[in-house]
Amino acid sequence: MARLLRTVEIMLENDLSPKLAAVIAPALLLVAACIVAGLVDIWRGPAPRYLPRAVWTAVALASFPWGLLAYLFLGRGTRTLDEGPSAPGTAGDTSFDVVDPVLRTTDLVRRYPDGTGVLGVGLVVPRRGIYGLVGPNGSGKTTLLALIAGVRRPDAGRVERAFPAARLAICPDVPEFEPWLTAREVVDLARRLTAPDRPAEATAAILAEVGLAGAADRRVGGFSRGMTQRLGLAVALIGYPELIIMDEPTAALDPAGRAQLVALLKRVAERTAVLISSHDLTQIQQAAWTVGVMHHGRLVYQGPTSGLTAFDPQAGPGRTGDLERAFLALTGALTGELVAA
Repeated sequence: MARLLRTVEIMLENDLSPKLAAVIAPALLLVAACIVAGLVDIWRGPAPRYLPRAVWTAVALASFPWGLLAYLFLGRGTRTLDEGPSAPGTAGDTSFDVVDPVLRTTDLVRRYPDGTGVLGVGLVVPRRGIYGLVGPNGSGKTTLLALIAGVRRPDAGRVERAFPAARLAICPDVPEFEPWLTAREVVDLARRLTAPDRPAEATAAILAEVGLAGAADRRVGGFSRGMTQRLGLAVALIGYPELIIMDEPTAALDPAGRAQLVALLKRVAERTAVLISSHDLTQIQQAAWTVGVMHHGRLVYQGPTSGLTAFDPQAGPGRTGDLERAFLALTGALTGELVAA
């Protein structure tokens, strides 16, 4: 590194010509970028091998480029699954498994600089039915859905789908469509893009299934929130999905709209898997066949929805467990832990 700086100093003292400066400047910028990238990796990446971060920094700067190459090939750490904070009060039950699941994640990790994220999640989604993913804010639900959808890359672990990526449908919490299009045009455009083999008549059939047959020729800019949610589901269904991911689908719906959407999802789940992230325990209890509880980036319970009530500390012989108390116990809220907002 010192020799490189001395070389640059000599060049500057010799009054470089503009042409030579134009050639050298990009090379110097590339060198600087390599140094910065290396230092960022040393300090923001996984813990390096053999030497502390500060020592590797000194080595990389003092003997560039050989010191940096030594770090990359010998000292660069690999991301490993550490224990991290566990759910207080209970170990939870995550041994749930099914034959021929539509989706399985194994030791899935995506860690952020502040230590949050997804920390070794093994999710198993049955081929049919509704899987409800619940957890406090900041527990890792949205990150997990993004990893499953493929819009974020994991640091470790793997996602195994029993279907091609084209058969995965994602419904965001607030679907958005061009307001001047009609519902029929929106769904038909999705058909032509995702399932061109389906006949045009399928558009009308899907709109009827989600309860929008009477609004098929209305512009979607005037749709209510509930109608927009159902239109988003119609767009997902037109592509023959094997798995539909929905993030907070009933978050801003009124009670009537929430009940209509839950009833619709139950019918859809008879032929395909639906993975829902939600804060609404009542909705999960009514709709989900299977539930997973996330806390501090980990899955602290996974199994039948009815089995979750067994974690209610007040449950016992002759006394049915309460789903909300069981959830609070699993996430530590009943022990006085402050749940992240």
